[in-house]
Amino acid sequence: MVERPRRPHTGRVRHLVLAPRRGHQGRGGRWAGRADARADPRPVRLRRRRRPVRTRRERERAIPRVACPYCCRPAALLHSQSRGYPYPANWGPAWKCATCDACIRCYAGSERPLGSLANAETREWRRRAHAALDAFWRDGGMSRSAAYRWMAKAMGLTKAEAHIGRMDPEACRQLIELIGRRER
Repeated sequence: MVERPRRPHTGRVRHLVLAPRRGHQGRGGRWAGRADARADPRPVRLRRRRRPVRTRRERERAIPRVACPYCCRPAALLHSQSRGYPYPANWGPAWKCATCDACIRCYAGSERPLGSLANAETREWRRRAHAALDAFWRDGGMSRSAAYRWMAKAMGLTKAEAHIGRMDPEACRQLIELIGRRER
């Protein structure tokens, strides 16, 4: 018996997820009616089934894992009735690190943090940067989104990175300095 050389697999998948076995009567198809085909009604899986994509609501409801950037320990989610809650009672949930006192508020109606955890110094610089940026876009005759686009371009950030809630004190100082130069 002469052995035929095998053709290399091209990596293409001809049928998407399920295909009938060769010669399955009733579905027709590529191998229907061929002499070398076997009649087997069981479907053949040609590709691994991927995990279903989570919906936006599922992603928002999933509780994120928040770690402190200063001590790398997990932060705890505190509600306004919790002991040690760092904000006024009507501000909603917040994430707080028990060891280094860093904290961040959450989006309204969510447990997703507004940015990264911040210690007292970082929170103060973020407040100053927000105040400077708000005055810049209100007095400068531009929209808030235009001001954030300008900030991203001026600081060399992407749209996703241009968020004061994710900045460290040095980046906040740099933003305040850029706004001061632009206003002159």
